[in-house]
Amino acid sequence: SPQGKDNPFGENSILEKIKIFRKLEILSNKKLSINFWVIDDVCPEKSGKFAEKIIKNNFPNQFRKKYHVLYLEDAVLKGLYPNKNANYGSIKCASIHYALKTILESGLERSKESLFFDTDADLSIHPELLGLLLKKYYQNNAVAIIGSRRERDSLAIIEHKKDTRGRLYIAIIQKLLPGLGVAKIWDTNRGAKLYNKLAVETIVKYQSLWQFPYQIQVLLIILEIFPYQVYVQGICYIDSIPLSTSISRFTYYKQIIDQIYLSDKFFSNKHEYDLKQLLINMGENIWNFFEKNIPLVILK
Repeated sequence: SPQGKDNPFGENSILEKIKIFRKLEILSNKKLSINFWVIDDVCPEKSGKFAEKIIKNNFPNQFRKKYHVLYLEDAVLKGLYPNKNANYGSIKCASIHYALKTILESGLERSKESLFFDTDADLSIHPELLGLLLKKYYQNNAVAIIGSRRERDSLAIIEHKKDTRGRLYIAIIQKLLPGLGVAKIWDTNRGAKLYNKLAVETIVKYQSLWQFPYQIQVLLIILEIFPYQVYVQGICYIDSIPLSTSISRFTYYKQIIDQIYLSDKFFSNKHEYDLKQLLINMGENIWNFFEKNIPLVILK
């Protein structure tokens, strides 16, 4: 819906998602029952309040029964996660962990088989893609299906020019985290992932990063325990540039340092030792120069 006073940051995508999930329930002949959770990650625009209003106004009898709004701020105030402004403070990653933990503890997952679909708040990944992930899940006896923009059957519509620093970042993590390459996972940060209860219990137990690159840590956690039950599925992705904050918001340097931590944790502190020393000693200023002057061999 167009942005307006009651929908300033696209919160009305909730209505579209619920409508599609209801359609999927009908098509499944009652074999599928979907609970829908919205997580406010201490959003400065207070999107959680808009989400509550939208759900209450349109689905009053199902608010908190089937359609829910959670606030990460509540968990932060209880001391469950660090404050957003602290070092390694809680943002989207803590929100997803909090949601998964809350659902497990609520008992709502006690149906015959419980699956968890992690998707972004906007419609960059259409909710009906859940059907593709479900199909891949049941065909392969999987514990997790990872949606990817980088498969042969994927379609990605991105308005801005190709991000050269993104290529540099990918080239480095392929060196530092070879397990992702073994699993053929080339797209790590998309909000299009399907987990079963085993995977979710594992994530909730072992996840420790509350900022990016938490998605990569989650993948490494489940790959370590279920190495042959994690599969990739191509998806359609439409970039939502007007509301995107990731293009010029941050440098990748902090994330690169976190990748070194993950490499040491999941592989060996001797793995790619020279590359790690180069990156650690480079510092942010030299990294920023490097980002703008990427060697041609990497760009190719």
